[in-house]
Amino acid sequence: MTIPKSFSELRKQSKNLDALKGKLNKKDYSDDRFWRAEQDKAGNAKAVIRFLPPPKGEDLEFVTVYKIGFKDKVTNRWFIENCPSTINKPCPVLEHNNALWATKDEANIELARMRKRKVKYISNVLVVSDPANPGNEGKVFLFEYGVKIYDKIQQVIEDKFGDGAINPFCFDEGANFKLRISRGEYGASYEASSFDDKSAVAKTDAEMEEIWGQEYSLMQFLAEDQFKSYEDLEKKFLSVIGEAAGDKTYEHSGNTIEETRVKDKVENHKHQDNSSDENEEESIDDIIGSIDAEDDDQTSDIDMPSTDGDDEDDELEALKKLLG
Repeated sequence: MTIPKSFSELRKQSKNLDALKGKLNKKDYSDDRFWRAEQDKAGNAKAVIRFLPPPKGEDLEFVTVYKIGFKDKVTNRWFIENCPSTINKPCPVLEHNNALWATKDEANIELARMRKRKVKYISNVLVVSDPANPGNEGKVFLFEYGVKIYDKIQQVIEDKFGDGAINPFCFDEGANFKLRISRGEYGASYEASSFDDKSAVAKTDAEMEEIWGQEYSLMQFLAEDQFKSYEDLEKKFLSVIGEAAGDKTYEHSGNTIEETRVKDKVENHKHQDNSSDENEEESIDDIIGSIDAEDDDQTSDIDMPSTDGDDEDDELEALKKLLG
């Protein structure tokens, strides 16, 4: 629905019940607790953020979360879920992947790579500078990042380059992080990002305590209710790859597999036409991390939607939302 430019247009639009129903039924998977740097049309973005210490009542500066997101090219259905290996529980997708790897068949291995888990880290950050959205400055958000930014944190903690060790999460002797995003060969590049010199996050203890009080719990992302049960995940996974529960290609132990069924699927993948629609959806795969996680540090400002498997349009809508 367009923005009305006159009173007559407003009255006309007010009678459009279908448009109103669309607004009411539209699902929004965004989570305004998460901050994300807004990239321009060229894929560039810059901002300054400050990683913060553990929130009140917790002892972790960041939490590690594993996610699995892929589209099966035979059924054209999505699987997008938090992986229970995050909390040391068995995952049917990983067991299936292990069985694929055990065959030592290149086609099976490629399929396992497509369905692999991707690692993400979540921290609290203070947004110091956000040129694209100045209203975010001075506020505390959750920030989800990947391996590239994690490596930069590790480098300054371990003083890899001999510049002096920094605890980037420290209020008093931490350092601002200059986030610089550009378009790389395989997606967003963070190579130009770096930590500034040591500095206090604020001038007074009162200001620091106020910032601390605005932090969000990180342990919530490790709670059991963030992960589906083994049985529910298995049911969803088998549905997505087009197999019935009684005809699955792996055992719970992850040691056996019907090689021919998997190979047939891979061969079907190879013979599918690369239509423009398929190429567009592969760009969404890039965002959710189908390419190596090292090339994907800022995949989402939301938690991957955990739908029931029958709402594929909603899953695709949520993913396309990430494209901006």
